[in-house]
Amino acid sequence: MLGLSSADVVFHKALRSIDKGLSLTHVLAEVLLYSYLVGKGFEYASIEETIGFTKCDIYARQGISDICVEVETNVVPLEYILEGYDYIIARHVKKVIQTSKSNIRITSFAYPFGVIPLIPIELLKNPEERSREELEKLFNTARRFFNLDIEDFAYLKSIVLGDAYLYDVATLKVVPMHRNSLKRLISTYKDIFNRE
Repeated sequence: MLGLSSADVVFHKALRSIDKGLSLTHVLAEVLLYSYLVGKGFEYASIEETIGFTKCDIYARQGISDICVEVETNVVPLEYILEGYDYIIARHVKKVIQTSKSNIRITSFAYPFGVIPLIPIELLKNPEERSREELEKLFNTARRFFNLDIEDFAYLKSIVLGDAYLYDVATLKVVPMHRNSLKRLISTYKDIFNRE
């Protein structure tokens, strides 16, 4: 169904991830996205792979191009529950910095169907369109939750995000979502939520 057999390395990584406490739905999402990327022609793909400074939920490579996909469900640890939105934004910023420091060409995020992607809109813009002031706000938010060096700010100015992915483990469907569509969706969501 997903193109895996019990002899496949990814199958065993998935089982080990569950044994280590990763949720079944998270692991299923990783396997689904792995299968999707393999089906798109990537010559190498894996789950739970550490590359440089970051662990990629799904890592894939085709020639000199590579991608790190982070499965994001917008879950917030209990200690940050009153700062949930900021924590989710900070987690995205941290992942973008980690993948950029690791020289991974494309950073992408994947969300389950029904979850609004909360990628910072500023990072969805082309690098030359980004506001330094907005990037500084994002960076300072991330530093409240994660140990980032001041030099890490430079990575936010140059990184280009890839398409995001929406997935549904019930239907085994993955749909890419372009950055412009993401910007519209997130902007609409924030506008609706911020109405008085």
